[in-house]
Formats: sequence, structure tokens, C-alpha cells
Amino acid sequence: GLRHAYAAPVDANKVATWYIPNDGVLASTYNSSTGRAAEQVIESHRWVSAVVIGNRAFYGNVKTKDENEQDVIYDSRVYHTSPGLLDEVYAFRFFDVSRKDGDKIVALEAWGSRLFVFKERGVYIYNVGGGKIYEEKRLKGIGAQTRNAITQTPFGIIACDVNRVSLITPSSAVELSYAIRKTWQGLTLDRPSVSYDAINNRIIIVTDSDATTTNRLYIYDFDTKSWSNEKYTSIGASNTLQKLSNLILGDNLYPLVAE
Repeated sequence: GLRHAYAAPVDANKVATWYIPNDGVLASTYNSSTGRAAEQVIESHRWVSAVVIGNRAFYGNVKTKDENEQDVIYDSRVYHTSPGLLDEVYAFRFFDVSRKDGDKIVALEAWGSRLFVFKERGVYIYNVGGGKIYEEKRLKGIGAQTRNAITQTPFGIIACDVNRVSLITPSSAVELSYAIRKTWQGLTLDRPSVSYDAINNRIIIVTDSDATTTNRLYIYDFDTKSWSNEKYTSIGASNTLQKLSNLILGDNLYPLVAE
């Protein structure tokens, strides 16, 4: 099943930091990498999700400042940068994603030269590989509840919402949860998280990351095209679940979670 680690309290009297050795080679500087002087100020932005495609960065659901230096949130907007200048986000370089649907951007994902923009009840696929960015496809009625409910697989992007688990490619969306639809729609989804298990060729879904008792992991096997579930319990002495982190893929290609 799922590998997990235990996050314990740390000594508040000590501070740790990464050590980066100085090899004495100035192969790249801030100025040579960006073309800007170190003292040059650029606009400040915050964002919910971001991806890099073709050496360009895309930022979705952005918080920035208007001409009066007041905070403003563009929750259906995607900003994009020039190639190689991933930190230069200008107010004029953006596109809006279906503002009329009333949903916020939950996450951005990359698949080749395609940008997938996820909302709770919609997926919007953009071709960003050439000089022009344009929408190729939109999938209504499916989406993702949180950014952790999305993951990459060799077959496409997996997205989980309250109605279904979908496998999404640039051309189509397939419901993987069809065989367990009634069970899936009866689950409580609280910060769901999904990851791809590359060793066993399956996806693993934690439906309730805030559970404080026994949790069930829902597992889809790509080889057998079947569903199963496993009981997840804490490794803590009390055998009571702590809140779980999002799933990540470890060095051994197994999904990992911290509690």
C-alpha cells in the first residue's frame, strides 16, 4: 500500500539550514540569467498553482496589486512569462479562463505542449506550444476539488471530484470510477489526495486527509482495470490518524505521505 512517515515535534532551540558549497566558478549570475540588474524591482505576485512548459511559466489564480497598490485577486486568470524569464510576470501578459462559469482555478497541469486548467466543474485545455496560445478543448461537468486531487500518469492526468475519478488526455476524458460510481459518490471527500504508484502501475487515492480514525485508500490498477481499497492506520503509538499531507512520489517511485 502506501508508505508513510511520521512528523514529530522539533527542538525549538535549534536552527537548521542547507549547506551549499562555493565551488568558486561563476558560470551563471543573476544578470546573465535574467538580463536584469540585481537592484531592478519587478512586480510581486502570489498564485495558487503554476507549471513550466517550454521554458515558460504559467501562473493561475493570481493575487497581485492594481494601479492603486490595492490587493486584487484574479481567480480565473492565467499569467504567462517569456521563455527563460520565469519570474517576470507582467500585468498585460495573461488570458482569462471561462470567467462566466463562476468557478476559481484550482490547479494547472502540463502535458506536452498543452496546459490543463482545472476548476471544480470544468477542465480547459490550451495549446501553448507555439507563438499563439489558444483553447483547444473544454470538458464541462468534471474537474478537481483541490490541487492535490490531480496527478500525472503515463496514460494521462488523473483528476478526482465529488462525482467521479477521471483520466484526462488532450482529446478525451474517461471515467475510471464507473464500476464503483455509487460507492465513490457516497464518500466524504475532505482534502482528497491522489498519486501514481509507478512500481505497481496504479493510482492511490486518500479521500479524507483530515480523518482522525481509520481511513480507506482507494486504489485503481491500470493492469487489471479494477478497483480495491486498503485500510490505512497510523504508525503512531495511539494508532489514531493524524492529519495527512498531500501525496508525493518518492525516490523509489512509491507514493509517500506524511502524518
